[in-house]
Amino acid sequence: MSSKTVSPAHLARLEKRKIASEEGAQAIAEQEARAIAVRQNMERLRALRLAKEAQEAAHPPEPSPKRAKAKSVGMSAKSPAGKSNGGKSAAGKKGGGKGQSQPLSAWLAAQRDTGRLR
Repeated sequence: MSSKTVSPAHLARLEKRKIASEEGAQAIAEQEARAIAVRQNMERLRALRLAKEAQEAAHPPEPSPKRAKAKSVGMSAKSPAGKSNGGKSAAGKKGGGKGQSQPLSAWLAAQRDTGRLR
């Protein structure tokens, strides 16, 4: 009575394990093939870059002639970034540009006198 009978559920589990093992091996092989292709492409691109750099080192490009900058005429001043700042001077950006700043109480009094504050 020591005969082992294999149940259908056990056979199904064994078949699933076999399929999973085969699919896993196939996936690993595909991943390794992709990695090899990527390394070959990187090697090809590196060779192209090095050849280009060697060619540029042997024959440097001629420098292009530089143009003279035009002087600005008129009221609009340019900021260092080359953008127009609406005719304001660089000193007028922050702090009022009129010298010393005034206390808040003096500013509020001036606003009340001109009718801006009630």
